[in-house]
Amino acid sequence: MAAPPEMTTLDISGKYFMNKTLSDDTDEILRLQGVGWFLRKALATAWVYLDITHYKDESGVEHVDIVQTLSGGISGTTELRTLDWKERLHEDYIFGAVVGKSRRIQLEDIEIPYLKEGWTDDVKEHGAINSYVQSDTAKSGTSWIAEQIWGFEEIEGERRHIRHVDFIGPKGEHIQARLVYDYQGPLFKPNCVLCKPSHLRRLLWTGPFNDYGNAPILTLDGAENYYRSWHFPRQSRASHSSSYCCTPLNLFTAASSHDTTSWSQPHYEGLLSSALEQASLPS
Repeated sequence: MAAPPEMTTLDISGKYFMNKTLSDDTDEILRLQGVGWFLRKALATAWVYLDITHYKDESGVEHVDIVQTLSGGISGTTELRTLDWKERLHEDYIFGAVVGKSRRIQLEDIEIPYLKEGWTDDVKEHGAINSYVQSDTAKSGTSWIAEQIWGFEEIEGERRHIRHVDFIGPKGEHIQARLVYDYQGPLFKPNCVLCKPSHLRRLLWTGPFNDYGNAPILTLDGAENYYRSWHFPRQSRASHSSSYCCTPLNLFTAASSHDTTSWSQPHYEGLLSSALEQASLPS
């Protein structure tokens, strides 16, 4: 599915699937980053899904939260990016310890030609997302730099989410690559009685919940905390009723081990109404 024309780098929220046919091979980059042979081969055959939440906090600072899910039983990762160009530490099982910073940048301010070429007109207008990550050499024992520019391009007649990568390896190896992501749809179903964006973006799941064991209760907070607090397998989403948004149903299922398809719509509407009442939001 092509990304909708109204989607710009001002808000890239949505579900994405990595198109490995159109993307460049990144095996050598991963090798130079210290990723082992076995994990590289597993990543090469895995399907890669991204759930991206892009928003501004109360201070107007942009955030991009990314939950990456991999097929084949491979653990996913979570990236929490703040577009204020301040360095932050991050560590995961793929890249180890790194130091990164992110910001919004105008194309004319990008110095590397490869990173500033090929973008759609709206990227030229609103700017792109600039990611700069380097290894935390003291912890990882290796040294590399990866700079990326995120935006949209027209590829094979479809508008797609693109990342241009400029990589410098431990011995000065220089590799440039393009990553292509196909848009899969919005994070939320617009007509869902449970999690309309205007409601869900203000809710945080915490536990416990009433008499349902470990199921969580909804309280008022930012959507960033909602996504940072929970993660669940993508493959379980399709098992739920299409009349609801998959996200909260899976969270209820993961937390309570109940089959949510057996719970009625009025029951869920009651849960939402109660949560919105606590949060002082209109239902």
